[in-house]
Amino acid sequence: MKERDEARNQLLMLQQHFGNSQPAHQPQSENMEISENTQSTEASKGLSAQTIEKFNKKNKELTAMRKGRKAPETLNSKENISSFSQKLSFTAHSTDKPGVTCMFSKNLSDNTDLFVSGGNDKNIYVNTVDNQANTNNTVCKLSGHSKRINDIVVHNNNLIYSASMDKTIKAWKPKGDVLSNDFSYDEVFTIASHDDEVSNIHIHPTGDFIISSSKDGSYSIFDIEHNSEIQKVFGNNDAKSTQLPYFSSSLHPDGLILATGTGNASTKSKNKDLSQSSLVQIWDIRENKNVHVFNEFNNDINTLQFSENGYYLAAGSEDGNVKIFDLRKLKCAHTIELNQPVKSVRFDSFGVYLAIASGNDVNIQVVKEWNNLTVITFNLYLYDITFIFNFTFLISSRNYLHIISLF
Repeated sequence: MKERDEARNQLLMLQQHFGNSQPAHQPQSENMEISENTQSTEASKGLSAQTIEKFNKKNKELTAMRKGRKAPETLNSKENISSFSQKLSFTAHSTDKPGVTCMFSKNLSDNTDLFVSGGNDKNIYVNTVDNQANTNNTVCKLSGHSKRINDIVVHNNNLIYSASMDKTIKAWKPKGDVLSNDFSYDEVFTIASHDDEVSNIHIHPTGDFIISSSKDGSYSIFDIEHNSEIQKVFGNNDAKSTQLPYFSSSLHPDGLILATGTGNASTKSKNKDLSQSSLVQIWDIRENKNVHVFNEFNNDINTLQFSENGYYLAAGSEDGNVKIFDLRKLKCAHTIELNQPVKSVRFDSFGVYLAIASGNDVNIQVVKEWNNLTVITFNLYLYDITFIFNFTFLISSRNYLHIISLF
């Protein structure tokens, strides 16, 4: 707990230290196109005092909740990890355009989980899984995006937000009981504030804001209650033609810091003055400040995630490397070299293990020790991975969703 606070405080204090050497740009005022259900607005030139107070208050609440939090005794041991095997495999996505590109899981009851997946087929599928019977039921299909689904989150009351290659974020509201046979979703609004595909979306811990990153080189903060974009920040400079695209992002557990991962500058611009490296940028979202930059990659950074305690950041790239950044020391603490592009990195909810989806393999690492416990190999290319509970995890591949478990 003390280490997590030191990490966050050190990052915030870096604003002045790096002020002359790292980019720290003011947000842009951009018109946002949205559906008739919402009202257009312009992003402000700074978050309101009320919004910042919400962020700070939630941060204090989360800090208090995490005090003394330890991994449960029932968490699977290192010895058990090698015994994991596939429990269930299923899909509803089209095989004509294969690829289950993203997913989100949520526990509904003691025996039932909700799995939402997006694919190259432009569709979103809502599934329930009975963990006792090891069976799945496809509840409904959501259609509305015109291109690939890049990311999905499930909010309160099973409200779904989806991010797409078509440059939009859509909100889907449920009708009925998800555990009944009479259940469906309605599209309630569309956010179209980005000029390129939306790479990732996050629900802020307050529950009141959506934070999105895009290949247009910006991140945006959207106020859910007022249906308005309240902030847009470009990461490189004011010239859109030279923005480094954001291939990935991760929101710190405390909700005050955002990490963004760029593509390589050579894939975006012919400007020889731009660095040819891909960057991990650390932002204080309250002040729109880029407080630190890690310049460790030579290829697109496909995936980022903070550990649960918030002082490790895992980053995976197209060149097959995973780097673990220690935010207390502001340096790369460890590098994991793999032979295939890394598409997803995920810590478990207690920060004990790290799962990596690379090529056809899932690699399981022990946090702090950074030794490889096991490798689970599939005969299909992997896209995403997420933990469900007690180290049961869900993997998406070229055609399927796979549930991996000890039992």
